[in-house]
Amino acid sequence: MTSNKNKSSKNKRIKANTKIQCIWLVRYGLTEHALIEDVGPYDSDIDPKEGIEHAQCIAKRIANGHQCQVIVHVDDNNNNNDVNSNNEITSETVTEDSTIPKVVYADPFMRTTHTGHIIAQELCNNNNKNDIKLRSEDGLWEWLIPSLLVVKSTGIKTEPQSRNDLKDKFNSIDINYQSIQSYKDQMMFTFPESEQQLLNRCEITLSKLIQTTESENESENENEAEDTNDTNKNNYESICIVSHAPCLQAMAYYLDTIDSTSTSSSPIKESSTIVKPWPLGGITMFSRIITTTTTTTTSIIAEEHDDIDDEDDDDDESKVKDKDVICSKWKCEFYGCTNHMIDDYKNGIKEWSLPCFDTTTPSS
Repeated sequence: MTSNKNKSSKNKRIKANTKIQCIWLVRYGLTEHALIEDVGPYDSDIDPKEGIEHAQCIAKRIANGHQCQVIVHVDDNNNNNDVNSNNEITSETVTEDSTIPKVVYADPFMRTTHTGHIIAQELCNNNNKNDIKLRSEDGLWEWLIPSLLVVKSTGIKTEPQSRNDLKDKFNSIDINYQSIQSYKDQMMFTFPESEQQLLNRCEITLSKLIQTTESENESENENEAEDTNDTNKNNYESICIVSHAPCLQAMAYYLDTIDSTSTSSSPIKESSTIVKPWPLGGITMFSRIITTTTTTTTSIIAEEHDDIDDEDDDDDESKVKDKDVICSKWKCEFYGCTNHMIDDYKNGIKEWSLPCFDTTTPSS
């Protein structure tokens, strides 16, 4: 038998999927002991009754996710039945799963860790397929100034408990997680810390947390099946961050101004249109649209033979996938929202603000 020549053909299939990625920024509820600046206590747990109720209200709100709609566009040059003849873009209302956090971060202070633990538990209860972990992140540490960490009368500085001690109290903590910003890094953590240093620390921490979720999920998807909707399933997952008002304001400021054209000389208060005092139990949520376009090119190579009786040879087929991801700008869906809270806290009380975002003080 002899082979005369090869015949090849290429089929190209383009599929675009969009999803919503969310960052939930959370301030804890009522603490067991009120924090008095310069006096303390600085590492109080949340109140065993009212504080836990607040955390549960926060957790249920986050577990409900955010309403969203995605667009799916499939362009198949074979004109299969799953696309119309005009290759129109079609939209689908999907479940809110993509907006629900798949990981929770909190700094190692008791009030934030306990709140994060309750959120992680609620997320696990609502999604039995996911083991939602709480990651203890040093980069979210309280603002490093004496009035929030040092007892003025004694000079004693408060340090939070170790991760192992916290793990004994809260089993949702991921003991294997390593902080992307170690508190031992004296270049990043300076005491006392200026407002600008705090803004820089929180910007670096948040940007790295976002990058970490992207890189982790990309590696998880390397072996996904061909028809799996990668964008909606794993990539660019939503996250929840529980921290203190100064850090939360700094992170909200970063997300609000990341694409801003304001100059570095612009007053901080004027360069952001949304950042203001943050109430107890307040939630701020930013979202962005992630569009993933996957192009699958299938090459089929068929051999022609002189011996027409030889029908056992299979055609060779190869597939090449090319994926392109485009992220939209971050959008603030709501800021310091307390609609989920109970009693007077639903109205947004016990606000706190960095001086640079204090709306009661005129800009200099």
